[in-house]
Amino acid sequence: MNEDEDNNIFRLKAIDFGGRNVPILAQNANGPCPLLAIANVLLLRGAIDIHTDRPQISYEELVGLVFEYVLQANPLSEDPETAANQQHNMNDGMSMFPNLKRGIDVNVRFTGCDAFEFTAEQVIFDLCRVRMLHGWVVDMQDRETARVIGNSTYNQLIEKVIELNSLLSEETPPAQSLGESIEPQDSRGASAGLEQVAVEVAPSTADAPPPYTAVDAGAPAVSQSP
Repeated sequence: MNEDEDNNIFRLKAIDFGGRNVPILAQNANGPCPLLAIANVLLLRGAIDIHTDRPQISYEELVGLVFEYVLQANPLSEDPETAANQQHNMNDGMSMFPNLKRGIDVNVRFTGCDAFEFTAEQVIFDLCRVRMLHGWVVDMQDRETARVIGNSTYNQLIEKVIELNSLLSEETPPAQSLGESIEPQDSRGASAGLEQVAVEVAPSTADAPPPYTAVDAGAPAVSQSP
């Protein structure tokens, strides 16, 4: 098997989850893979199914399962205008599938673990009823930092850092540029974000769906036989 073929195959391993024997997908290489994140959430929910005896699944098969789930979970409205908007969103989401294999661009805000600037790649998460959370949340007890960051996104803060570096370049040695000095001195921000994520994913009842996802739309499970 050559490298390209290997990158299109995902290994499966079975785990015990909520009293069920559930297969989950493992990365075939280090790095981001939003497709696996989405697929594993759907597998743990029982929204899609792969037989536990299978040792692996191809990229094409996996995309087919997720795509079929998206169609079942997002029935078109009887209203023509609403249906046209739904179809447009699904077409946009489906066009993002190749990006899900490599990674997607997200631009976080630091005000909450679910705060993002909207990007086209997020449509597929919405269609799959999967919430995106992050841990880059400013500690509100650090009032000065919270005031400076405000509602800025990551990209906006980077632009400010570049602008400040330009203004300070004549006074600040290159090795001590602002961009190199903004590394956090402690883990307060990360801790605040992880605490928020923990609250968000905590199940409210014993019958709640897997805690780190949005509530399922109630579509039937999509299966993949051995």
